[in-house]
Amino acid sequence: MKESSKYIARYNPETERYQYVADHLLEVAIICSGFSSKIGLKNCGYVTGLLHDLGKYSAEFQKYIRINTGLRRVASSHTDFSCPKPDHSSAGGQYIRKALISGDTQAEIVAQAIAIAVFSHHTGLPDCIGLDGTDNLIFRFKKEDLKTHLSEVSGKMESQVKEKLNSHLQSEVYKQEFGQLVEAVQSLKESSCVSNIHLGLALRFLFSALIDADRLNAAGRKPLLKQIWNAQVKNLEDYLLTFKTDTPLNLIRQQVSDTCLKRSPEKPGLYKLSVPTGGGKTLSSLRFALHHAHKHSLERIFYIAPYTTILDQNATVIRQVLNVQAENPLILEHHSNILEDTGNPVNEQLAENWEAPIVLTTSVQFLETFYSNKTGCTRRLHNLAKSVVIFDEVQALPDEMIYLFNNTVNFLTRMCDSTVLLCTATQPPLDKVDDMKGTIYFSASAELAPNPNELYLKLNKRVKVENRCKDGGHTNEEVQNIIREQATQSKKILVVVNTKTQARELYASLKIEFANIYHLSTSMCPCHRRETLSKLKEKLESVEPSSRPLVCISTQLIEAGVDIDFEVVVRYLAGMDSITQSAGRCNRHFRQEQGLVILLNPAGETLKHLQDIETGKFITNRVLTEYATCPETYQNHLLHPELLARYYHYYFFKQKNKMDYQEKINGISESILNMYSNQHNGVAAYNRINKESPKLYFSQAFKTAGDHFKVIDNSAKGIIANCNSEAENIITRLCASQNITELNLLLKKAQQYSVNLFEYEFEKLAELKGLHETQPESGIFYLDKNFYNSETGVSAEPNQSAFTFF
Repeated sequence: MKESSKYIARYNPETERYQYVADHLLEVAIICSGFSSKIGLKNCGYVTGLLHDLGKYSAEFQKYIRINTGLRRVASSHTDFSCPKPDHSSAGGQYIRKALISGDTQAEIVAQAIAIAVFSHHTGLPDCIGLDGTDNLIFRFKKEDLKTHLSEVSGKMESQVKEKLNSHLQSEVYKQEFGQLVEAVQSLKESSCVSNIHLGLALRFLFSALIDADRLNAAGRKPLLKQIWNAQVKNLEDYLLTFKTDTPLNLIRQQVSDTCLKRSPEKPGLYKLSVPTGGGKTLSSLRFALHHAHKHSLERIFYIAPYTTILDQNATVIRQVLNVQAENPLILEHHSNILEDTGNPVNEQLAENWEAPIVLTTSVQFLETFYSNKTGCTRRLHNLAKSVVIFDEVQALPDEMIYLFNNTVNFLTRMCDSTVLLCTATQPPLDKVDDMKGTIYFSASAELAPNPNELYLKLNKRVKVENRCKDGGHTNEEVQNIIREQATQSKKILVVVNTKTQARELYASLKIEFANIYHLSTSMCPCHRRETLSKLKEKLESVEPSSRPLVCISTQLIEAGVDIDFEVVVRYLAGMDSITQSAGRCNRHFRQEQGLVILLNPAGETLKHLQDIETGKFITNRVLTEYATCPETYQNHLLHPELLARYYHYYFFKQKNKMDYQEKINGISESILNMYSNQHNGVAAYNRINKESPKLYFSQAFKTAGDHFKVIDNSAKGIIANCNSEAENIITRLCASQNITELNLLLKKAQQYSVNLFEYEFEKLAELKGLHETQPESGIFYLDKNFYNSETGVSAEPNQSAFTFF
């Protein structure tokens, strides 16, 4: 065939080269097959890749691509096309369904799975059954040939594509693969709800493999080679040899670390590391992960935390331990969604796919990967298979996420050959929730920590906890006086509050009184949080008289995972888990005989955006009342493990209905959990309308559930703060660059200057002209320098006027 007559899939203005349909389909099929093989769907993935762009053989698409070749700007989809983009994704889905109509249930299941992935590879998974009972897949399968061009493209397939496709269809191995996966799910003997969530995640895995294969091939990239862990293991062990065991605390850390090493050869599964704050969880969990990945040839290590502050700190520690420079692609820090999922083809290619060997990211990003309807998020999912996934401070999960999180963890450990490790000083009873909706299943002898209760009793003696809560609460002036009282004793004091407003206002009130005062909140970009923590640690370590007194005002981001040591901690009343975590920042390294933790309840506190904290306060008050009646039951210590267990018992019972994750959709209450399964209102509506159950194997309302899914009450969007000369340089280059490789590098660098804004914060700043888009419709926004303060972060008024978001 002459080159001029080949069918064009796309044109790359950077290289001024065409990619042809046959080449694209065959290359994507190979990549997708490799990704899908991790859950036993190698041949399924190959067929999916072959079919995904079958519609590009149509004359209508060829006219479209030839007319528009070279007109699309590399960094933007903002252009006027001469003709609308034709449907090129329906033909492949219709083809597989037509090829497998045989009355064979197994064939029907795999046809639906492949068709759904192919139909959706630019739009996100659909509602298979809509909430109104509509059978959306049947409509897509029956879409008229005039629009899908199925007949036309079936005859135009080039021989190399047709031969590969026919070979796979005739072998039927791909059907057997999906059938075996279904049997594996059914063999777990879970409830219908849980089984269908697992099958939905398997479909999403296939979908993820296709999206990433397609985007990588479009960008001219190949998947990274599998990581060999020898060098990282050696660097870690060499680093650990420098540690001394000259104190009781260091002996405990050594004991925990050695136990993790000893347990690392055990088979992949679900484990937990329950160690009190200061017990060395970060390095111990990394030691387990590296040796475990090395032993079992696992591909990646994920470190997931609730707060970016923990990621900032631990990324630094991991790079130091492994002797890796900041620019080394071995480690990826993925803090925020700077790049908006707009459907822009360039954005699709730039979306982070988590292919680095070691990935540090947030629990929000992790959960969005499995449940958001954004293709840029879903693209990452397949890379979590055959990996070690460490969850730090797992107790910080929002209540609505409990069942979804549990089902995700079970899917990773049971279906994806991954190992998940839950690390925290305050292990929540995730294995004690309703198994009909999703409880987690730990491996045998799951606890990696040696004698957890003994560790807790030893380490919790380092602090004394005083409950100074009172009826009506403390006024701001009273709180300030308590801080001043400790400051007169030249103490180094941490104050942990519940909201960014409280932190900002308290900092502003005390700033003129103290030379050594610091502010920390998520309004600050990682760069400035890191700088603030560095200065703070230097002062905390200093023995100079000028370093005293010292005050740090922080939101709860400091209470978990941050290696920092104060003499006094003042904590606004919250859940017992949060109080325990904050107490872990007090006398952390046993530098004094006993530190002091003071509990206060601020008067008039508003937590309308933070209902989990409000509920935690309520349950903590109940537990504190019970403790006061019989403190000796808990060895006269408010941080006793049994008291925390009692707190969790009450808390989970009170919040059990919330874990279904209810949302109002069109005025009707819907469970997001059920929408990812087969038990949502749409299935019942279908049954009423049609007097029978759906004939579809997949009935999930993926799109509606994904559109309404949000890990926190207000969906957050990442923006780049123009906060220093380097950030300004990155922004300038993002505004001008038309090179995908450079854009990819710039977006990674921009993570250090990103801030996640709630929707109402974003809208307020946009209204004030404080936000600008780097290029039209790129979805990448930056913050004007006049709306950022290096001490307190984002401000919603220029010239740093006092403004509070909530």
